[in-house]
Amino acid sequence: MPISPAFHRRAAIGFATAALVPGARAQAPAVVGSNAPPNTPWEAQWTRFAQRAEAGGVPVSSMTAGQLGSDETILAALRRNRVQVGGFTLAAVTGVVPELALLTMPYLFANEDEAAYVQDTVVGEIFAPLLRAQGLAYLQLTASGWSGIYAKRPVRVPADIKGRKFRSSPTLAHRAFLDAAGADVVPIGLADVIPALETGLVDGGVMVLSYYGPAVSDAAKFFTRTRHYYEGGLVLANAGWFDRLGPAQQAALRAAYDTPAESRAVVRAAEADILAKLAAKGATVIEPTPDEHAAWVAATVSAADRLVRDIGGQAADVRARLVAARDAYRAKR
Repeated sequence: MPISPAFHRRAAIGFATAALVPGARAQAPAVVGSNAPPNTPWEAQWTRFAQRAEAGGVPVSSMTAGQLGSDETILAALRRNRVQVGGFTLAAVTGVVPELALLTMPYLFANEDEAAYVQDTVVGEIFAPLLRAQGLAYLQLTASGWSGIYAKRPVRVPADIKGRKFRSSPTLAHRAFLDAAGADVVPIGLADVIPALETGLVDGGVMVLSYYGPAVSDAAKFFTRTRHYYEGGLVLANAGWFDRLGPAQQAALRAAYDTPAESRAVVRAAEADILAKLAAKGATVIEPTPDEHAAWVAATVSAADRLVRDIGGQAADVRARLVAARDAYRAKR
């Protein structure tokens, strides 16, 4: 009978608890920061993280509902060890490891199975050393679901956004995608999205469905499921602090967040719930036809090359490794 990821996590936590000796617990609670909206599956994931970390000898002080500010603010505090563990969007962490933007290359993955295989097999080994060089210990990749385009009027093909003002996050991948599709890109922070939509500063933008539904659907009534990237996030620790923990505590902390498979399942359930509620709110979800999907792929195929050029550093090697892992999975099908 196959052994589940959850079993491995429970085993790791059990080992950590059994291996503790008097005084082996962390000296002070670890401050954990994130921006999980209250009453969402992401809040529940952080609650489970705290419980598992505590059971493994790492007591925590949870500040995971945005109390510490933006992702960028929390990341800066993490690097200074004012916060010990944090959960972040990929967009936030690309500020210190730009190569992470390659995980959101347009149409790198054709489906969730491809994304899951690459995330579970090579993401850690590719990015952990790059993060470590910035004082960050890689603990876990998380899932946020498929991206799409939100807008104040319907969008079906790239021509529908050509010349229109669309919001981009700071990440290079979002800008490259919208540029390739012909939009007039307006980079603004997440907190300014609703005011920008209401004042006409932007007509729409790029976002995952799991965030669009509860946060933006009242201001932008149309969401097109382009599925041009599968969004993830990162659970990171301050490397110096993490290295001072005992081996059992480190193992427990690595196992404390939901496994990637569990995280993806949480997102699928959340997306199904969101889709059921959007119609009642008067929002319209647009599923592109195969021809419309092909138009998005064709229009944005150049974005990956631009990303590699703009990022520099190890971007070419990272892209090659991600593509090789995806192609290895396809060859098995």
